[in-house]
Amino acid sequence: MHKALELKFYPGVEGQEKTYVAPTFISGRVFRETVKVEKTLKQRQESKQFDVEDLDFTADYVVLVFGKQFTRDEFYDGISVEDVVTAAQKCIQHIVTKVNSAASGGATPNA
Repeated sequence: MHKALELKFYPGVEGQEKTYVAPTFISGRVFRETVKVEKTLKQRQESKQFDVEDLDFTADYVVLVFGKQFTRDEFYDGISVEDVVTAAQKCIQHIVTKVNSAASGGATPNA
């Protein structure tokens, strides 16, 4: 069984940290988006150039992985700058690990 994917940030003006837990069910659509985001992040990190569309695409991906428990704006407003890309990378790693485990005969992807 895989450890739950968690994300902590400050989603409001109250300034209180909140912990979000991603759903255990990961759909095929989320996996598809994972492949796209992973490719985009790799390209942007190699070129060291991010644009607003890339950031929005990445933030939307994190929102999707976490089952839309928060909005893109709440994500942007509540997460520190150094954690924006890191949050997406953790999502990617979590999902790819689940897929690889299932492909190698380990646990099912949604376990």
